[in-house]
Amino acid sequence: SAKYKGPRPDALILCNCWAPSALMRPKNMDSLVGLPILVVIAGKDPIVPLHLQIKLANTLKKLGFKVTVCQFPSISHTVNVCEQGSAIRNFMLELVREGGGNERLHHIQVQRQAAEEKEEMRQAGVKKNFEKAFGLSP
Repeated sequence: SAKYKGPRPDALILCNCWAPSALMRPKNMDSLVGLPILVVIAGKDPIVPLHLQIKLANTLKKLGFKVTVCQFPSISHTVNVCEQGSAIRNFMLELVREGGGNERLHHIQVQRQAAEEKEEMRQAGVKKNFEKAFGLSP
């Protein structure tokens, strides 16, 4: 069985994947329990059969990972940003929203909130200037 020696990753994104059972039993499993993993399943993959992709997702769930599964029935052995991009984006945004106690994710969350507040202020200023220019403001 494998032993991951680096720092715990924030999350994993697996596209069109399978794994031999020997890789699915890391010795340091306690440190990986609850790790968010997005499993992107391609329904028409000629290289990694659908049943192996589903088996991987189910095994990861049984091992205690926090697994999100997105299936794309018309995708082959590739990443199609037009079809799969929103699922990957939403997964990443959810990680940032949750923060998970991770300093790096918390920093990203703070930056995102600051950017949203700045954009709201900008839009309010644009509206105020528009209303002023057309005599619509009180």
